[in-house]
Amino acid sequence: MKKITGLLILIFVLSMFSACSKIEKSNVNHSIGDPLETSNTIQSESPPPDPTVTTSDTSSSSKTTTHSNTSNSTTKKPTTTKKSTTTAKPSTTTVTTPPVSSSRYNPINYSVQKGVWITYSEKKIVSSGKTEAQYRSEINTEYSKIKATGCNTVYVHVRSHADAYYDSSYFAKSYKSSSSFDQLEVMVEVAHKYGLSIHAWINPMRGPSASAMESMADTAVMKKWYKDPSKNGKYIVNYGGNYYFNPAYPEVRQLICNGVAEIVSRYNVDGIHIIDDYFYPTTATSFDASAYSQYGGGESLYDWRRSNTDAMVSSMYRTIKNINSKIPFGISPQGNNSNNYNFLYANVSKWCSTSGYLDYVVPQIYWSFNHPTAGFKSKCAEWRGIVKNSNIKLVIGLATYKVGTSEYDFLTDPYIMSKEINYAKTISGYGGVAFFRYDNLFSDKVDQDMNNIKQALK
Repeated sequence: MKKITGLLILIFVLSMFSACSKIEKSNVNHSIGDPLETSNTIQSESPPPDPTVTTSDTSSSSKTTTHSNTSNSTTKKPTTTKKSTTTAKPSTTTVTTPPVSSSRYNPINYSVQKGVWITYSEKKIVSSGKTEAQYRSEINTEYSKIKATGCNTVYVHVRSHADAYYDSSYFAKSYKSSSSFDQLEVMVEVAHKYGLSIHAWINPMRGPSASAMESMADTAVMKKWYKDPSKNGKYIVNYGGNYYFNPAYPEVRQLICNGVAEIVSRYNVDGIHIIDDYFYPTTATSFDASAYSQYGGGESLYDWRRSNTDAMVSSMYRTIKNINSKIPFGISPQGNNSNNYNFLYANVSKWCSTSGYLDYVVPQIYWSFNHPTAGFKSKCAEWRGIVKNSNIKLVIGLATYKVGTSEYDFLTDPYIMSKEINYAKTISGYGGVAFFRYDNLFSDKVDQDMNNIKQALK
C-alpha cells in the first residue's frame, strides 16, 4: 500500500511540474511573490521628451464582481555584434495559482475615443491627506469638466514607479495615495457616474528612485529583489539613479502581469493603458549584460531586447483577455517610431500589424502643422500606414502642453488644438484623439480655443 501511495504522490508532483512549465511557456504569468502592503515615494513627472530628437532616454460599483517589421525607421540603429554561440534558454519558473478570477464586467468604451491623460504629478491624482469625501468632491469636479468638453475617456495613472494608487498585493502603496480608502475605487465610480470610460494607466518597467527604494517596506516584491544580491542588478537595475524592471527575466514579466491581473479582476476599469517612453531606459550594454549572456541565444542584443519587450506586451495582452476579453489594451508610443524601435526596443510596427499585442494605439503626434521635418499632417499619414491591423484603433495624441510655447504655430496660433482635431477627423479609420494632459487642457493658454475644441469633439 505504501508503494502505491508513493507512486501516486510522484505522479502528482510530476503533473504539477508539467503544468507550471506550460504556464511559463505561454507567457501568461499571473502570480509571483508574497502579498504586500507598503508605502513608497516617487519622482515627479515631466512632459515627454521632444519626439523630434532621437535619444536613448527619452455607474456601477468600482470593485469588480468576480465569478466561480520592423519599424519604418529612418534613424540608424546602434551597431552590435551577434553572439557566436547559442546559450541556454531560461529555466522553467514554478508559479502558484493566480489569486484572480474571470470578470463579467461589461466595460464602457466608445467607437471614437476622446481621451485625456491624468498623470500622477497632477494634484487631482493625489488622495493622501484627504478624506474620502474631499477626494470624491475633487474628482467629481475634474471629471465633470472633462465630460463638458465632449471627452469620453480618461487614462489615469494608477502605477507610475512600481507604486500603486489602489490596494495591491504586489506593489507598494504610493505616498500619494490615501491609506484610509481605495483611490482607484473612487475614481472608477465617479468616472462611470459621468459616463466616462476609465483606463488604468501603468508604467510597467519604471521603478522608484534609489532613495525611495530604501524607504520601501520589506514586504514589497521589488524590495525583496532589491535586498537579494542574486536579483538586484538583474531583475531590477539602477540606471541614472532610478530603478527599472528588466523584462528579460520570466519572473519579472510574471510580476508585471500579476499587477495587471489584479487591476482587471478587482476593479471595473474599462481598459489598461501604458506609455512606452518608459520601456528600456538606455542603449548601454551594461543594463542587462548578465541576462543577455545567459539568455541571448545568438540574437543581437537589440533584437533580443525587442523580443523581451514583445514577450512582456503580449503577456500583458493575454493576461487581460484571459480575465475579461472585452477589456481593451492600449499603448501610447512616441510619435517618432524610429525612436521606439531603435532606442526603446519597442517594435510598435509589429504590434500594430499583428494580432495579440494591443487593441488601440495612441501615437504622440506632438508637432504643429508647420514643423519643418515632422509636420502634423505627415505624421498622421505615417501612423495611418503603420496601423495595418484593421482591428486596432488609431487615436491621435495631441500636445496641449505645447500651446503657447515657442515651437512654430504652437506659439502663433491659439486655435491649433481645434484645428488638429478637425484634421485628425479626416484620417481614414479615425479612432479619436487624446490630450496630454489634463492640467494643460484646462489652462489659460487653451481656454481661448475651448469652444472650438468642444465643437470639434462633437
